[in-house]
Amino acid sequence: MSYNYEMKYNFTDLNEIETLPFNSIIDVQVTVLRDYGITAGNTNGNSWMRRELHVGQNGVNIKLTLWNEQAKVISTSVIQKSLKIKYVKIDYFNGLRTLVSMGNTRLTIA
Repeated sequence: MSYNYEMKYNFTDLNEIETLPFNSIIDVQVTVLRDYGITAGNTNGNSWMRRELHVGQNGVNIKLTLWNEQAKVISTSVIQKSLKIKYVKIDYFNGLRTLVSMGNTRLTIA
């Protein structure tokens, strides 16, 4: 007996993000406009990996930061590909709202 699990999404439009509180957890479907690649480092003895993407939806653009395991999910260029992201957090950096992955974030390249 096999079980097929289908991920359920409750997508939020990027144009709604400005009205939502910081630290809100949302699902989004976006197109990758630019991939800045992976950077890695070590802070206080903990190593980390980060991938920054510039994503958009219907003329609204935002920075998406994928951390650690999520940063490695994308193997090659995903520019102009669609991403479905479940459980991504609305954050604030340098005066702008951004999207940031968490440990339970799920990413699908559509």
